[in-house]
Amino acid sequence: MWIRLRYGWQKWTLVLLVVAGGALYVRAAAHMLLAARYARSTDSAGLLSAAELEPLDATNTYRLARYAFTQEMDPRKAVILYQRTVALDPHTSHYWLDLAVAQNASGDAAGMRTSVERAVTVDRKTPETLWRAANLFILAGDNQRGFAVLHDLIGPRPEYAADAIDLAWRASRNADMVLAQVVPPLPAAQFAFLAKMQEQKRPEDADRAWRAVLAGRQPFVASDAFPYIEYLLQQNEGVKSRQAWNDAAKVDATLAPYAGDSLVSNGGFELPVISRALGWRHQAVTGVSLEVSAAEVHSGQHALVITFDSAVADPGIEQWVPLAPNGLYAVKTSYKAELEGESAPRLTVMTPKGERLMMSEEMRSRKDWEEMRGVFATGPEQSVVILRLIRDPAAPHLVGRVLLDDVSITREK
Repeated sequence: MWIRLRYGWQKWTLVLLVVAGGALYVRAAAHMLLAARYARSTDSAGLLSAAELEPLDATNTYRLARYAFTQEMDPRKAVILYQRTVALDPHTSHYWLDLAVAQNASGDAAGMRTSVERAVTVDRKTPETLWRAANLFILAGDNQRGFAVLHDLIGPRPEYAADAIDLAWRASRNADMVLAQVVPPLPAAQFAFLAKMQEQKRPEDADRAWRAVLAGRQPFVASDAFPYIEYLLQQNEGVKSRQAWNDAAKVDATLAPYAGDSLVSNGGFELPVISRALGWRHQAVTGVSLEVSAAEVHSGQHALVITFDSAVADPGIEQWVPLAPNGLYAVKTSYKAELEGESAPRLTVMTPKGERLMMSEEMRSRKDWEEMRGVFATGPEQSVVILRLIRDPAAPHLVGRVLLDDVSITREK
């Protein structure tokens, strides 16, 4: 569409408007370019020029505030500049948090708390915001508010539980408070708290955490409970470790076949080997290989095959067994062996401290399955033993294999 200009003054007016508009555009563009250039500056003068050229751009004022705080180390000046920043952009949480840090450095505790609350109000979802806010609340001495923010952080993000619980623990040293105010009723968070209590050698609080896991009636995988069960075994808490194993089996059906009344778990090697907690633990040892095989069995469908091709004292297979104190126990297993060399393996029972309670005869070469028996007694304070295969003495040469099946421990009286 064409517009006809009849009079000369109209033409000149249009020309002037176009020129003026172009000049304004060029001026604005030049300001933006200069501001961007100054914004990349590493000195106060350049950052100030950027802020003056673009006075409505919160980013430039924020950079100037950070420079005042981190380089000039002038928290009061930084507070003024951060306040200008949040006035321009009140919707960016880290502006408020940086203002809170500067206010804390300048001694304005009330202002700091207000700024942190604004940050959380602006952004209740970003983990970094919640983490910094919780730290600042705790720094201000308000554990209750800080713990509430940590609780909100962990809820949808259990991966933050360990760090959040560690922060809360260092701030309070109060297990009841941390469990009640920080740890949400989620197994991942509760297990993180349990691990912290184990680390701090607080068995009663670890037990409380385990009870909280069970009381929540939420699913978890049994392997999450294994560190706690192993902790109980190391503390000679046989009854508790057995109960925890059975409780975990009620939650995770994959563990159920391993639980029950038998003192030795998976003694017939019919189930996949669990090398943690009350399962058969195996440590890799050079010169020894272990395999569950169906080729030759005493009963059932599987047996353990241990192959030797060098001199080793400990084949690396054992099971920690919870049992009752003040008892007389019988150990029984079936084995066959094809070995060349001296000092064949023996089955031994010992305490976690290394005291030997029983050692069997050597498992010498046998073509047919042989039953091996032994007995041992526990004292009034002994409720955990270790069933282990060893060579004693460890002669320099042993080649061949041993097959084990139907390993059991039963109480005689």
